[in-house]
Amino acid sequence: MTDVLFRITKAKPGALVAVLPHVPAGTPSMCMSMDSEGKLHPCTPELIAATSRPATPKEYKPMIDLLTQAGYQDIRVRLRLHRADKDIRASKAGPRQPMATREADAAGIDRLADAIRAIVADEVARVQSEQGAIMRAAFEQAMTGAVARH
Repeated sequence: MTDVLFRITKAKPGALVAVLPHVPAGTPSMCMSMDSEGKLHPCTPELIAATSRPATPKEYKPMIDLLTQAGYQDIRVRLRLHRADKDIRASKAGPRQPMATREADAAGIDRLADAIRAIVADEVARVQSEQGAIMRAAFEQAMTGAVARH
């Protein structure tokens, strides 16, 4: 059975969205939705519900055909979200590994930061060396000019 909420968005009046509250999309707080062209998109169902109105049977009839063609069977139309929807999505998504992902991301960011620090240190050393050479040349030129005047 496929639970579906059909909503008409307020941002784009007349735009129909089918929210599939039990189909996970990355995190337990997100689920899949289908637009009127049959394209699937991740969405936050609570946000969709807050920024839309329920569609009438006449408005969502063509979308049921799209969902059926996309392989969703035994469609049950719902009017509102339930608290258990997020738990159902989480159980279907399988075990999550956010800490491992965050640690890998943090390690990658640390390596990138180290590389940037090394590049900046090299550039600072190069500029300081050039500035030192310019200062020495200017000093020598000034001294040569001062000696020539005496």
